Amino acid sequence: MDLNIILQIAKYWWKSESHPYPSKATLAASIGVTSRTIQKRIQEMEKAGFIQRVERRDGKGSKSNIYQLTPLAKELIPYSKNIVEERNKRRSEDSKRPKLRGKPKAKPKLVSVGND
Repeated sequence: MDLNIILQIAKYWWKSESHPYPSKATLAASIGVTSRTIQKRIQEMEKAGFIQRVERRDGKGSKSNIYQLTPLAKELIPYSKNIVEERNKRRSEDSKRPKLRGKPKAKPKLVSVGND
């Protein structure tokens, strides 16, 4: 459930400097659960340090919260470094292999046998 919520929140994160702020009702409808379920899970993820919730208010009352996924992103940095290292290692190994793509360089010459 938590991963699903994070993915739904990330769906609204269009610019790195502008954090997403979908409503709990929007997230609940996307996943097919209640707003209360979303609220409980976000509270738990916040306690675990994966997500940071920032309240938005105006003169009329509360608006949807801003969700910052940067704490989770910071936790994932070591894993992403390993993935990048593995990818670079594979690319290096691949570059050392002979390339067998495309047409052969030279066409073999046909030699007539017999009937001279």
